[in-house]
Amino acid sequence: MTNDIVGTLKILLLITLLGGIVSPDAAQAESNIDRVDKIKAAFILNIVRFISWPDGVYEQQDTQLLLCLYRSNSINNAVNTIDGKKVGGKFIDVVLVESLSESQNCNILLIANDEMDGFIDEVQPGLNRPMLTIADFTERESAHAFHQDVLIALVRNGSRISFQVNFQKSRQLGLWMSSKLLKLATIVGGGS
Repeated sequence: MTNDIVGTLKILLLITLLGGIVSPDAAQAESNIDRVDKIKAAFILNIVRFISWPDGVYEQQDTQLLLCLYRSNSINNAVNTIDGKKVGGKFIDVVLVESLSESQNCNILLIANDEMDGFIDEVQPGLNRPMLTIADFTERESAHAFHQDVLIALVRNGSRISFQVNFQKSRQLGLWMSSKLLKLATIVGGGS
């Protein structure tokens, strides 16, 4: 019986030692993911600062901008770092919506890459209200599958994150984007 206990203790000690060896790498990998997610959240916050919605569209939300996560939080907990931040006199309020029908009050809709198929199925025949749709395509090799109802796509450009703007559709919906924002973006769906 004592041999079994000693054997179990040796296995536990080995697991503990291996855990100490593996954990720093795992922690490093996790912190890199967190860092990238925080960069994406910062992109979203700064993009929103350069968007103007039509007058009177969200009169009932005079103190908040509602940022809705479509079905999931695509950038983990990092998006919560912008919850409560002030933009243009309004506070960002982050909520989860399970469908487009729940997004009627949303000013911004964040769509995760793995939720894009569901969004495309629901958005038919197309969005016709001034809601800023942002898709996170940074996990894709390319953003050639840019959907017409996505106004801004976060994309990977080598090891950097950049963004594309569907300028024509944003104008159709009455969302105005600052020229400062457009200078940093790749324009798709029509020129400036």
